[in-house]
Amino acid sequence: ATASPKRRKRSFLRVAGAVGIATALSKVVGMLRETTIAAAFGVGPVAAAYSYSSLVPIFFLALLGGINGPFHSAIAAAVGGRKAEDAEAI
Repeated sequence: ATASPKRRKRSFLRVAGAVGIATALSKVVGMLRETTIAAAFGVGPVAAAYSYSSLVPIFFLALLGGINGPFHSAIAAAVGGRKAEDAEAI
């Protein structure tokens, strides 16, 4: 019922190739984004202000947002450990 080693190797290579292509595409799109920002703001205090102003929302998104955020993980662990009777109080 298990796949042959040759078939698993092809499957692994297919997944590794897809991840590699997605990573390369992400890098190209990121370079285009940075080029567009540089063309719009140039180099100087305005570009630095734009760059720093995007750091704060990105930090809070990483901290609080998403399934893998530490805030979500802490809440899920705390709430998951409660008994069913405590659920009504929440």
